[in-house]
Amino acid sequence: MHRSSSVPSLNVNVEFIDNPVCWVFIVMLFLIQRVVLAGIGLSARTAWTIVNYTHGIISYVTFHFPTGDPFLGDNCRDHLTFWEQIDDQMQFTQARKFLTILPIVFFLIAVDAAEWEPKWFWSNFVICFIIVVAKLPFLHQVRIFGIGS
Repeated sequence: MHRSSSVPSLNVNVEFIDNPVCWVFIVMLFLIQRVVLAGIGLSARTAWTIVNYTHGIISYVTFHFPTGDPFLGDNCRDHLTFWEQIDDQMQFTQARKFLTILPIVFFLIAVDAAEWEPKWFWSNFVICFIIVVAKLPFLHQVRIFGIGS
């Protein structure tokens, strides 16, 4: 597979994130969650808000808490979170852009389903804001309150 606009990763821990098939898989998981929530009778606004929060919590815990590389014992990545290891710390790669835009898309879908009502807007905005800000380059290797250290 030719990846001209992404950086090839030698880190087995995160190399799968660079594959667009992984991106489709992530989106499909949350769309399946949305269908299941609709199937149990939740309103669109509630279901999309749950999808937004589920994605936000899973994303935060998965990308911004674990540090190190379980596959290599050289300790060179022990201080880096999973997010920081993606594409060998290069910023603005396709994988990072996708993973940054996805919570914004879920936020927009959730607030649109809620017809932009303020209480739904702000409850969805909070999780989106936390997730997107955590992915921005100015927080690279920054540990707020020691989280992820």
